Amino acid sequence: MENFRRLISLLKINFPAVLRVICTVLLFFPVTENALIFGAENFSITLGGKNGWENILSSEGLTKTEGRFSWPALGIAPAGEVTGQNSEELYISFDTPDFRDSTGNYRVLSSTIQFSAPGLVRQGTGAALCNTSGEGLSLRGNAGAFFSERGELPSFTISFWLYPAVTETGGTVFSWRSSVMPEDINGNSPLYQTIRAAFEKNRLVWEFSDMWITSSGAALKARLEPSRMIVPRKWSFHQVSYDSITGLLEYRVDGLTEAVTYITENRLPSGSPVTGLIGNPSDIDIASQYSGLIDELRINREPLPEVNIDTLRTLSGYYPATGGKFVTAPVDTGQGKSIFLSADISLIEPEGTGSEFYIRSGDNFYTWTEDYPQWIPIIDGKPSGKVSGRYFQISGGLYPDSSRQETPVLTWISLNFERENAPWPPLNVRGYEGNKTVKLSWNAPADSDIKGYLVYYGEGSGEYLSPASPIDAGNSLSCVIQGLENGKMYYFCVASYGAAGKDFPGPCSPEICLRPLAIKNDIEGVNLK
Repeated sequence: MENFRRLISLLKINFPAVLRVICTVLLFFPVTENALIFGAENFSITLGGKNGWENILSSEGLTKTEGRFSWPALGIAPAGEVTGQNSEELYISFDTPDFRDSTGNYRVLSSTIQFSAPGLVRQGTGAALCNTSGEGLSLRGNAGAFFSERGELPSFTISFWLYPAVTETGGTVFSWRSSVMPEDINGNSPLYQTIRAAFEKNRLVWEFSDMWITSSGAALKARLEPSRMIVPRKWSFHQVSYDSITGLLEYRVDGLTEAVTYITENRLPSGSPVTGLIGNPSDIDIASQYSGLIDELRINREPLPEVNIDTLRTLSGYYPATGGKFVTAPVDTGQGKSIFLSADISLIEPEGTGSEFYIRSGDNFYTWTEDYPQWIPIIDGKPSGKVSGRYFQISGGLYPDSSRQETPVLTWISLNFERENAPWPPLNVRGYEGNKTVKLSWNAPADSDIKGYLVYYGEGSGEYLSPASPIDAGNSLSCVIQGLENGKMYYFCVASYGAAGKDFPGPCSPEICLRPLAIKNDIEGVNLK
């Protein structure tokens, strides 16, 4: 401390006097939260974050997920299934805790499965979480439903997504059991029918018992055993399909055929199809002895189409190769022209994933089109060119890794700007009336950055809507307005503008009102001409 006093003494600085000057300056020119009154200020606007992504104008292929600090975030939406089928008989999306068949053909009798966390779903906003200790989901068809009408077995496809915890022998995913009376088959005893999909040695095996009767009266069984093993804790798509015209019974995993058999008289493709039967109405049991997740359960009344490349591309990865895109609504930075400096982007990017971001700006977003103003890339958080204006808009894309198993997760984008502070309004605005004319004058404010003044006027208080309003007075401290109507009251205010130009004025001065009159030409010696 003693050394500091000596330094002050050597520099011959009157420390108390300096302190008084500093305090006086701060008293009359306080510091704002961002910057001093004069000059430019830096500020930031955050998109996303803890408040979510409500300012998204449009998006494609994206979904809301959980990001940093468990805040709402954007990620790529899982690929949807493409089957090319219609004739939907049953559809349960598992997207809400209230599991139900959206076609209305089936009702839920009982359920011990649970609604899963959104982060584990395959498609949509939910999936069913199953365990072997429960009884799964039991469904009963209404009148006219596929498994509620005795008669001939039509073509069908059963499909669902699986995410098994284990794939050991015993886990049952799909089960239907019924019976056919002897009189229905001209037999001596009933037939006991089953359709069952269960795990055997890490494979999902389909078994069909006594669903078809040959011309000789023999009941046929069928077993579809794939060579492909199912990997635990990984989504896979399962489809079993029967074509009543050709007799083809087929099982596909992730769009690829894994097992086939022909329900014909000679069990060959060239044989005559065997008639299938549905016995007494019976319930469908889903995941009665299964541990894991199931999603997007469907039954369609038609067989699968041929394998095609589009279907395989959709099903080969968890996320679509095209990723997802978004565009935000224009962001208003307020009065004055702002310059975009940089962006702080909170992005979780697993290895191999990618992202891109763009920004554009302008003074009137009502004139914007899809391609105008030009989108400027944001590279390493910085724009590749100058971006300035009042309104700003962000677009971006998120892309999965090459295996389409990982997605980037975007939690927030913080946009950093520099903006000229709005200039102060002029002081002591006063006016003089004349014949169809008024003259306004004012004093310049204590702001060295002012480049000119705008004069606003109109016929209502606060409504400066006259056709010539506002008038650019340049850097003059007065303005004469002619062509007014005598006897009518007019209202006026004056605003300053800085280096950003007249499109970005500061606040208006206090309003004054004047009434031009024919008998007035000069007031108090002031020449209005």
